[in-house]
Amino acid sequence: MFRVAARAIRPAVRGFASAAPQAGENEFIANRNAVRAHAAETTELWRKISLYVCIPGALVGAAWCYKLESAHHEHLEHLKWVSMPPSDSRRLA
Repeated sequence: MFRVAARAIRPAVRGFASAAPQAGENEFIANRNAVRAHAAETTELWRKISLYVCIPGALVGAAWCYKLESAHHEHLEHLKWVSMPPSDSRRLA
């Protein structure tokens, strides 16, 4: 008889193992806000890298290639093959 009474009382006596989450801030929301802040900082960093490193680097590289190809084109201009004038000895027919 006492065993039945003890089993009936036990569920009513047990409490929760953890506290109920409060309506405002919890670990998930804090983590999500931290991720958003990190994403905003990282986005700003990569925007600055793109504007101040990549674009000037591409322009410098384009100028260097233009200079190199201009020199190459000038070099090829004076090496052009000049065909020989027609001659009777070179006619086949």
